[in-house]
Amino acid sequence: MGKIEEKKDALRKTVRRIADTFGHQNIIEWSGEIAEKVFTLPEYKAAGTIFTFVGMDLEVDTRQIIQRAIADGKRVTVPKTFGKGIMVPCEIRGLHDLVPGRYGILEPYEGCQEVLPGSGDLILVPCLACDLEGMRIGHGAGYYDRFLAGSEAVKAILCFDALVVESVPFTGLDVKSDLVITQSGVKRIGKVGVQDEP
Repeated sequence: MGKIEEKKDALRKTVRRIADTFGHQNIIEWSGEIAEKVFTLPEYKAAGTIFTFVGMDLEVDTRQIIQRAIADGKRVTVPKTFGKGIMVPCEIRGLHDLVPGRYGILEPYEGCQEVLPGSGDLILVPCLACDLEGMRIGHGAGYYDRFLAGSEAVKAILCFDALVVESVPFTGLDVKSDLVITQSGVKRIGKVGVQDEP
């Protein structure tokens, strides 16, 4: 294991200890505040397809986002995972289209249509922690970095304020996102002249 991976593992342990103190009610409340930030984004309003994860355990709960996006007439896709770190976005028409998959994470049922988000669409990205430069740390399987590297869609990390760190260690395989959304605001990465949104 290289030094970067050792640093990532140490960070994962630290942020999991922090997240373990949150409590279910706080996670639901903070997730709702993050969802409201998502709905006000011009990128959300413009997107025809929203690619989102289904929040598990210590991640942002995205069920409200899924339901609202479908109600807003958007195509909503959720990842279905396969071996060797591969995940494929598949369209769902409601929470009823989700079933427990690999690792017990909710995924689209067999037979859901594959839909790749394109330029102008919005990808909501999970994390264990992130920094305000658009770098994130996940669980370490590499699914998201492989997927994000091949997409031209706008990438937005959803993260609780308490899990935003000063700097996330990264390698050349890690993909930077365009936005970081927490319950306290929206941070735009590398956009000169654009004010951070409250």
